[in-house]
Amino acid sequence: MMLSESEPNKFNYLIINLIMIIVGAMLGRLMFPFALTIIGLAIIYLGTIWQRHEASISSKLRGLLPMPVRELLERRD
Repeated sequence: MMLSESEPNKFNYLIINLIMIIVGAMLGRLMFPFALTIIGLAIIYLGTIWQRHEASISSKLRGLLPMPVRELLERRD
């Protein structure tokens, strides 16, 4: 619509962009604290999961590494 020479298409493009700006501003102000809270709770939850299963998670992740890196880590431990 942006490249169109038609006036109604340009007007529709303007309206769509204005709606997106208004909705974005409303969501940014209303939903940001909720989103931040959810992200924080997710980090805390993942931290507890990591703490409970650290050995098995670490061994699985080390299994994904290339052999030279694994050998280097085993020599370091």
